[in-house]
Parts: sequence; C-alpha cells; structure tokens
Amino acid sequence: MDIHRKLKINWWLWMALSIPSIVYSWARTRDVKGWMVSDWGYLMSYLHQTDYRVTDDIWSFFVETLIWSVVPALLIGWIAQYLIMLAWETWRERRDKALT
Repeated sequence: MDIHRKLKINWWLWMALSIPSIVYSWARTRDVKGWMVSDWGYLMSYLHQTDYRVTDDIWSFFVETLIWSVVPALLIGWIAQYLIMLAWETWRERRDKALT
C-alpha cells in the first residue's frame, strides 16, 4: 500500500457512515441521572428547567456527550470511507488496465 497516496475523502460516504451512529447514540433511551431518557431529551428538559441558561453542569454533560458520541463515530466513519475509497480506486485501476 502506498502511504504517500493522496488522501481520498468522499464526504457523502463519510456522512452516511458517521451520522446514523451519532444520531442513534444521542437518541437512544438510557438512564441519565436517574431518568430513562435520551441525551437530547435530558439536555432539552434541563435547558427548559433553567430557562435556557447554560450552567457548568449542563456544559460538562454536553462536552462529555459530544466527545464520546461524535468523535469516535467520525473517526470510524472516516477510516471506513477512506478504506472503501482506496479499494474503489484500486479496483478501477485494475479494471482499466485489463480493458486496455
């Protein structure tokens, strides 16, 4: 494998691989501070209770949710789409060589 190959990014494929897992992780119901709600439900109810003032508690909850839900999904999605793009390019090059 050529390490110096130009990085190929397919933005649509990256989004298709990353966004569903991010939405699922934010929307799945689980125990959040004693409530069986989703992360987004907890965030919205907390902001509504505090008249939309962001406190240290909600800020730390949001940062934790962002880090553990978004970053791994984006990294795994990027790696997966990169490998798919490399395989696609290799297949196209071999097919073109076989046709000529």
